[in-house]
Amino acid sequence: MHWLLSPTAVKCHFLGLGGIALFAFLFIHGDGVTPPEHYGTALLVWIIGYPLLLFLIWGLHRRELRKAERESQQPTPPQQQRRQRQRWRAVSLFICSGVGIVLCYLGLQGWEVDGLPAYFIGALLLGFALLGTFGVNVWYSGPLDRRADPAADLEGPTS
Repeated sequence: MHWLLSPTAVKCHFLGLGGIALFAFLFIHGDGVTPPEHYGTALLVWIIGYPLLLFLIWGLHRRELRKAERESQQPTPPQQQRRQRQRWRAVSLFICSGVGIVLCYLGLQGWEVDGLPAYFIGALLLGFALLGTFGVNVWYSGPLDRRADPAADLEGPTS
């Protein structure tokens, strides 16, 4: 709740409570020229607007806190590289699954690759993708081999 004492919130308190007090005084006593219903409308708008402004200030404060928290939790370069390699592995397995499904479909339509029905190759690719999905290192000695990932502190930077 310390955001209620921030410079922006203090200005909002001053203007909001001051406006409410001014329009309440004018609504009760009047100025002799303006009808009291105009002051009543202004008072109602001011009473509704003051908490809305405080809500917006709270949202701004909360966004700044979250931004500072995100900046303090930025992953280290080894973690970023590890995550990038994990994404590449996932995308590669997804593409492999897609190509395998297409080849299975085309093989069932009669397509052949060098005399071999395409669904055999599709099934092989699907099996490859399935093994990779279940954690088998299908990229052994390849560019996406898990053993080549940099050692990264999985907890992130300490505060």
